[in-house]
Amino acid sequence: MFQILRISSGWIMGEMQDDSLKHFFDYSYINDFVNDLMLALIYAHGDLTDDGPKNTFVAHREPATDIWELECENDSLHVVIKSYKDFESKKLETVKEFHFDYFEFLNSFLEAMTCILKKYGLLGYRESWSYEFPVSLYLKLIDIYNSSNDMKFHIVSEEDNLGAEAVKTDIQLEMKILESRLKS
Repeated sequence: MFQILRISSGWIMGEMQDDSLKHFFDYSYINDFVNDLMLALIYAHGDLTDDGPKNTFVAHREPATDIWELECENDSLHVVIKSYKDFESKKLETVKEFHFDYFEFLNSFLEAMTCILKKYGLLGYRESWSYEFPVSLYLKLIDIYNSSNDMKFHIVSEEDNLGAEAVKTDIQLEMKILESRLKS
């Protein structure tokens, strides 16, 4: 369904395939493709609603551009990729529509991200891709996939945080989840 084939010198190459269609991509570092796709998957599932819609994002092939749109309804994921000749002209070249079971796609995506972490590591990923690996989004997607809701937020009181209330998660639990995922 989804795989990353290579990351090098600010380029990320991969492919996505459903039962009838395949999309090969080779995106530049102009936008953080992995982070944007993770946000879109979380938002499309309904687990992120702050700061406006994040289910649409741009990925650059230089000079060409793809616009990804993700929608999820009843665990059915619909992905539309609109390819433009270049970002400025907005001349539409192709439209590809993919249909997946949300959780099957998410499993494939998480496996691809786990392979990336094993292959490159966190620092190697940053050096190769020019962006930090979005660990917190990765953890949230694991939580969604497992339907566990383990990533609970807890309140840090104003008294314990110099007069400003904040939220926290359990770092020990997060590290256990990462360790478990990377062992598999």
